[in-house]
Amino acid sequence: MYTPESTQDGSNTVETVLSAAEITFESLENPEAFADPYQNAMDYVEEHKILQIFQVQSMIDARQAEPERQEEENKDVLHEELKMAKSDDCVHILQGLLVFGNVVIGMCGIALTAECIYFVSSPNGLNPLVKATESSDIYAAAWIGIFVGLALFALSILGIIGVIKASRTLLLVYIILMLITFAFEMASCITAATHQDSLTPGFFLKQMLERYQKSEPANNSDNEVTKTWDELMLQNHCCGVLGPSDWQEYTSAFRLTHSDADYPWPRNCCVLDAQGLPVNLDGCKLGVPGYYNSNGCYDAISGPVSTHAWGVAWFGFAILCWTFCVLLGTMFYWSGIEY
Repeated sequence: MYTPESTQDGSNTVETVLSAAEITFESLENPEAFADPYQNAMDYVEEHKILQIFQVQSMIDARQAEPERQEEENKDVLHEELKMAKSDDCVHILQGLLVFGNVVIGMCGIALTAECIYFVSSPNGLNPLVKATESSDIYAAAWIGIFVGLALFALSILGIIGVIKASRTLLLVYIILMLITFAFEMASCITAATHQDSLTPGFFLKQMLERYQKSEPANNSDNEVTKTWDELMLQNHCCGVLGPSDWQEYTSAFRLTHSDADYPWPRNCCVLDAQGLPVNLDGCKLGVPGYYNSNGCYDAISGPVSTHAWGVAWFGFAILCWTFCVLLGTMFYWSGIEY
């Protein structure tokens, strides 16, 4: 049955259909409503030249940042140059120190050679006495010192050339030979330092009693001992090792050929005049003070020998300490040289 309400509902439906038709017609008249959104965005960007704006702004920013970047690069280059210059300065300083160190080693080598030559030349004429004590290793140490000194002088020249030329080969040869020389000098120093303490009064007393004026000398060494003792007692106005009592308290080769009454001790123990004769022979025989030399000769023997021995030992040790430092510096410098 038809009613007013149904008539009203029908009119609403018609209006809705007409509205949809109008929208559809408008959509057909405007096709862009159905276009791709991405394409629409790209068209909009191109239409308003947005991309060009960003490119121009990017170029402006790049131009503004270029000086700053260039400045940073310049700073980095300057830093590297300063670092290299500083490294070169350090290398030159190390080279100078090594050259100076080798110059000192060469001078010390010459001095060591001269000292050892002076020692073995026996300036005090005591060489036969030291050899007679069967403790002559101290002279072996001096002979080693002579050749070590010459080697140090030659190697110092090699080291200077190697450092200046920055030659790995020369410096390697220098290091190896210097280590060998170092070992020999160490042996020389230890020998001199230890054996000089063995030159006790007992050593000299034994060889004096056994070899002085021996009736049948076994070799020329016995005659040299007698001659050395005579000169020693005359020059130093002394008698025996510890004193004239050495000839009385101990059995000696001298006592076997000389009676105690006439020769209680050798004539050189007496105080002599300008002609080399005893001032008072009887007073000398009786031991009257002023007519015989009552002091022993040990100080006159041990003093010069010990002085030279300590010189060889401790001067050698000082050279070794300096050489050790130079060797370490040379090894460090050698490790930094490029092949």
